[in-house]
Amino acid sequence: AMLVSCPGSHILRRVGKTTSRSLRGSIVHAFLAKAVQDPGSRDQYVLEVPEQYREYCDSLDVSGCLYGVKPGLATEQAFMLDLRNGSAKSLGQILDRKYPERTVREIPCTVDVFGILGDNTPMFLDWKSSLDIGPIQHNWQMRTCAAAVLLATGATEVECRVAYYRDDGCLDMVPHIFTAFDVEGYVNELSAAVNLVEREARRQLPLLATGDWCTYCPCLTGCPAHTSLASNLIGELGDLASALSSGLSDEDAGRAWRKAKTAERVVLSVLDSLKTRARARRFPLGGGKAVGEITTSKTAFDSPKARRLIKALGATEAEMGGLYRKASFKMVRE
Repeated sequence: AMLVSCPGSHILRRVGKTTSRSLRGSIVHAFLAKAVQDPGSRDQYVLEVPEQYREYCDSLDVSGCLYGVKPGLATEQAFMLDLRNGSAKSLGQILDRKYPERTVREIPCTVDVFGILGDNTPMFLDWKSSLDIGPIQHNWQMRTCAAAVLLATGATEVECRVAYYRDDGCLDMVPHIFTAFDVEGYVNELSAAVNLVEREARRQLPLLATGDWCTYCPCLTGCPAHTSLASNLIGELGDLASALSSGLSDEDAGRAWRKAKTAERVVLSVLDSLKTRARARRFPLGGGKAVGEITTSKTAFDSPKARRLIKALGATEAEMGGLYRKASFKMVRE
């Protein structure tokens, strides 16, 4: 998404960071990869997971997302998409995204699971433990992986599966079929984006664009668009607060909403970075206060365990379904 939406970001300094969400996702992904490759040792892999994630991993339905896949699937399968000639190749299994040296027109990607369906259609799967990526056909991670898999295999279409594992361990599977026609368009768009990257590399100050893609951008902490934005927002948000008390037109309210959401994204990113630092080392706030990691506990109803217990007592799926009630609520969103 960043390559297409903000080509200028690709010439900025990148800073890797680990958040609690990314750490949890990495642990869950590592467990799923081993459990898929060797289902018979699943219980052992559960015990290898850090204790705070063990019960959650034990509740996951590993096989539910692999229906119709032939034996011999691969995990952490990497590909290289070559925009110079519209081709792609398999790089085999690559862990931790340690890709080989490449040109700006070679784009590496890794799929969580790669396999072949019964009708010989290639399939790749991406696990998501919480974050909803929206429509698969609009997501550039899935588009790029689809292009790489289809071109590397020589197929005319490829099936993409996004498997969402919810907090209760339940699986939501969302499939989508990408065609050769789709892939041709994606390759053209990516090539156009790389042209912009090369152009921005010649500029003293690259052209940057802010948006949802900024959340996970490795350039975020030093991005000129955000550092200048943060300082400007302080004054602007103060003006907005005053204007809210005196009344806003609908048009001004729309502009205020966009500025406030941008400020929220900047603030959340700053807090996320500070929390990562606080986990490693406490730092003072002044006035005798400090920020650091603490351990808390709570008692919660274990719905996956309850489902297994109720099923063991003889309840049917229909009876268990009757235990759920539908609730609706109102919310404000774009």
